[in-house]
Amino acid sequence: MQSLSHRAPASRPSAKEALRKYESNPLLHRIKHKYPERTSGLEDVHSCLRALTEWERLELLGRRVTWADICLAELLRIGRARRVLTGNVDGNLLCATATLRTLPALYRRAWPELQDAATPSIYLLGDASPETVGQLVQRGASLSPWIVIGVSGAHFGLAQTLLSVDRFEHGLYWVGHFHEEPLAELRDRLFTPARNAHWISGFDADSFMAYLLRGLGGFPPPGVLAESGKFELDDYIAVFDGRRPDIIRHSKEELQALSRATTAEVHRVLESVAQNDELRHRAGRHLHIPGALAWFANCRAPYEVKPYLIRAANLLETHSLIHVDAPFATVCRKLAQFSCGDTAHSWYARADASFPLMDFGPGSGALVLYGHLDPWAQLLAEWACFEPHQQSHAIWTRAKATYLELLRRCAERAAQAHGLYRPDEILAAVGRVQKSTILHLVRSCHTRARVLPPADALTLLNEAGRYLEALRRFQDLYCELLAQHLFYEAEASPDRRADLLLRADQSFQQALNLPEAKPAEVLQSWAIALGELAARCTGDQARQLFARSALTFRNAESAQPDQSLLHKHWANMLVAHSRRFPGDVELPEKARVQAERANAAEPGQGSYSLACLSAAAGDRQNLVRWLSHSANHGRIPRLSAILADENFSPVRSEPWFRELLQQIFDAEVCP
Repeated sequence: MQSLSHRAPASRPSAKEALRKYESNPLLHRIKHKYPERTSGLEDVHSCLRALTEWERLELLGRRVTWADICLAELLRIGRARRVLTGNVDGNLLCATATLRTLPALYRRAWPELQDAATPSIYLLGDASPETVGQLVQRGASLSPWIVIGVSGAHFGLAQTLLSVDRFEHGLYWVGHFHEEPLAELRDRLFTPARNAHWISGFDADSFMAYLLRGLGGFPPPGVLAESGKFELDDYIAVFDGRRPDIIRHSKEELQALSRATTAEVHRVLESVAQNDELRHRAGRHLHIPGALAWFANCRAPYEVKPYLIRAANLLETHSLIHVDAPFATVCRKLAQFSCGDTAHSWYARADASFPLMDFGPGSGALVLYGHLDPWAQLLAEWACFEPHQQSHAIWTRAKATYLELLRRCAERAAQAHGLYRPDEILAAVGRVQKSTILHLVRSCHTRARVLPPADALTLLNEAGRYLEALRRFQDLYCELLAQHLFYEAEASPDRRADLLLRADQSFQQALNLPEAKPAEVLQSWAIALGELAARCTGDQARQLFARSALTFRNAESAQPDQSLLHKHWANMLVAHSRRFPGDVELPEKARVQAERANAAEPGQGSYSLACLSAAAGDRQNLVRWLSHSANHGRIPRLSAILADENFSPVRSEPWFRELLQQIFDAEVCP
């Protein structure tokens, strides 16, 4: 089990004594107090900040822009400053540009040569090495004038870098702080006529940038006057610092109207949403990942939504530590489903790396502690079963351990039901978390068992059966889940299949007879289980199970007609039946009827089954048509599942089929 938190605030007497030497530097003292282990051996503020995550830095430093930031943001906006290289990690300049609703290009972890960069642009060099900064300055010395402001020259070996430049062709202007002198090593060596480098005194950063902008005819910036109505410097800073970029919201009705809009219209909406969240991110505000993105991901083609999912992931990663429900991991999981091979695994790994840094322990004040463990375990369980790979077993072991860790934490919380909340509130919340965690654990065990050899699958299912017993008091959930569990055991135990099927039928029947039962849902689950088991059987046993599945689907339809999902699963079962018994010429037509009924109830739901039927019939035109139709309505399965689907065996190696998948998913298709 990985560490749940890297935070270990100093509290022991010896630690407090060690902190005394930092009392003269309040920020360094605060960092050392909050993150002693992470900053061990580091003795300056900048190095300590580099050891923290971006969100931890934001927590420590906050966002408070200055006039220097505002003026520099305006210079970027009007095109008088082309690039800003900053080693600060407080993000105040980003906040200023965002509040003025401008989005200059950002370079955070990869820093191109200056002549290759977009203009305007900002180089965030807080995590860069001294060598990287030095090379950028050296090779950029001849491009344009340089202004150095708000730095001492000690960071990044900047002094040595500047001395390595023979001449700044367009001049270098270093603004000191009022009447301070330059560093001794620079005084006589850098600021010479030969180097065309100049030391400017009598200003601080704010006054110099205001002086510079006024000289260019741009002070105060138009946005300042428009916002404040009058020009009071101190008052405006307070107003400016409290501003928020507008939140773009879309109602459910607006989204429904857009679900079948043109690609250009969808792009316009998603672009506006993405820009709005980028502004909020740069301003250091909590992100409101819009419902529009989730909506379009479920009703549009992957290639339309994927670029915006990637942008959302890049923004959310910074904020991932504060979201107990892990929206960053959710976005990464979706991107993994739109990918395959190493690319998919890299998305899972990126999401996984965010969880150990989260801190939802006792200090969080949450009603239920360690709530991030459940989404973490779900991520790991899905990753372990995604595609067979060398680390599958190790990842699954971590997933199971994470589920069990959360259950252990819940038991501890129930035993110590006190604090900010009433004991009855704590116990009720703990009970809900325990129920959902056990449910997710059992279902994860079921999914994992189906990709294991029979002997290993039975061992895991026996273990899952013990977890399942903890849900016995929730009869509706327990009966249906037990029935599904027995079906999975029957798949792995041919010699016990008849007895297990009888017990599963009894459990499903018991679920149907409960007062709170939803017959259509129970019958549909029963029919799906019969069909999945039939697909793993042979001969007469398979025929009998397929027939029982069809009969149960009919009963489910009688209980609640015109369900798109019912007809979709019914079509899937008939496709599997026709693949197993190709001599039965009626089966493809029956599958087509159910798939079309699914599409009639909800466009796209039956299209994948129609694509499978087209593949079996060698009908390339309709395969392309229906697979694209499934994608265009957001109903296509994950890429790796299509590549493993037996229905596409006849065409899987065809170049046109792989090109089709590459176009739909905007992804390289694994060999």
